[in-house]
Amino acid sequence: MQTVSQTQPDLTPAEARERIVQAAFRLFGRQGYTQTSVQEIAAAAGVKKPVLYYYFGSKEGLYRALVEQSAYLLRRLVSEATDPCGADEPIGARMGRLAETLIGLARDNKDPVRFFFAHFLAADEDRPACDTGALETEPRHLLRQLAQEGIARGELRGDAADLERLVMGGIQYSIINYLRRPEEEPLDPGLGERIVRAALAGFAVR
Repeated sequence: MQTVSQTQPDLTPAEARERIVQAAFRLFGRQGYTQTSVQEIAAAAGVKKPVLYYYFGSKEGLYRALVEQSAYLLRRLVSEATDPCGADEPIGARMGRLAETLIGLARDNKDPVRFFFAHFLAADEDRPACDTGALETEPRHLLRQLAQEGIARGELRGDAADLERLVMGGIQYSIINYLRRPEEEPLDPGLGERIVRAALAGFAVR
């Protein structure tokens, strides 16, 4: 069996794998699954096709690996963002931190985030079956839980689901505009916190 070093001697195994991942994020995100070939990914990564098969087995295996990597990163960042700094920390501050994390994730990882939106919006027949529950629902559920906690603590009023939709909608709107027109619609630091403050204005207890 041919080894990675024999097929691509100028790259370390870690470098080769990372180049494949980045190329696949970019191509799958822009062209979709069925319109992207293994040859295109390998060429964009600067590796030979056997190297891709060595690490991922198939195009579908590579796609699934991207979903798993995205879910892992999202879980880790979201967990860090929503961990309360203290028992008395305002709910709005925790929501703002979560929103900033999601905005920052899109700003620093444009191709993986574009890949997620492409996967989420693709027809079922244009993507492999993958468990994307964490990617699609975890941020929304956390926002709703924080809203429910804020209502229970007397900091907020109204419907927790409505607040979750308002904040998540603002985040997604900003990210989509950034992906389409990054120079016109930048994701400036502080944008997530501003979205949360604007949303909370109609839910704060006066």
